[in-house]
Amino acid sequence: LIPILVGLAVVLFMWYVVSYVINQRNAEERAKAAQFMIWGIIALFVMVSVWGLVAFVTTTFGLGFLIPQLQ
Repeated sequence: LIPILVGLAVVLFMWYVVSYVINQRNAEERAKAAQFMIWGIIALFVMVSVWGLVAFVTTTFGLGFLIPQLQ
């Protein structure tokens, strides 16, 4: 589930990057796209960080049997 969410977040981020570039003359649309890009970067950072933290905790405490794909 997490890789799907990260992939979806990347696709949406790229969509707003393209939207930002295409709407060069419309300041309102550029501002909206820039805001979504900022929140997209924050969301990607949080998702990847939590995913890494879960992997670290499960391997450190030997809980890999709970999440088999981390072994």
